Amino acid sequence: MSSSIKKYQCQPNILLNIAKMRFDNDGMQTIVVEGETDYRLFRQWLIDRNARIENVDGKSNVKEIWRKAKERKFISIHCIA
Repeated sequence: MSSSIKKYQCQPNILLNIAKMRFDNDGMQTIVVEGETDYRLFRQWLIDRNARIENVDGKSNVKEIWRKAKERKFISIHCIA
């Protein structure tokens, strides 16, 4: 995946909209982590098929997603920073 696509996918509003439209209606949970190392660590332990992990490239993006998710009252977004 090119870096320009990754930057687009890490934007808080885009990630939240995708989580809401594609996954929330199916009962899936989205776990947001700040980097590739976190992604690999948590991915190896994730056994729930109703959850997915998103690497958003930085603590500031995790914080922004958390803030916007709370504003929009999303309960299927979990942030780890």
